[in-house]
Amino acid sequence: MHKRIDSKHPLLLRCKEGDTAAQFELYKLHSRYMYNVAYNLLGHTAEAEDAMQEGFLKAFQKLSTFKGEVSFAAWLRSIVVNKCLDVLRQRKEHLAFETQEYCIAVTEEQNFLKDNTELLPQI
Repeated sequence: MHKRIDSKHPLLLRCKEGDTAAQFELYKLHSRYMYNVAYNLLGHTAEAEDAMQEGFLKAFQKLSTFKGEVSFAAWLRSIVVNKCLDVLRQRKEHLAFETQEYCIAVTEEQNFLKDNTELLPQI
């Protein structure tokens, strides 16, 4: 379980000031948990690592919006989950594109076979 970090926590205040050592500390505190969240949603190591890292980057960029209404871990988790949802949407779009390409290829092959099968009696 993570120690509750509110918006006034010294580590967060240092992060807001751009202290990279503080950002690294925050990363070390939460990275394993965030990776597990991402991996459970995505099921792929590389995608989970990317989503987690992109989540941390976005969190550091948007740290000024963290008000402490929820724990920092919960706030960060929501960012990581949204990154994972982006990946899943991209997968779905990619799958739809591949399926469409496959259907076009099958239709073209069927048309080719039909056209050429009709020519067979002429030979």
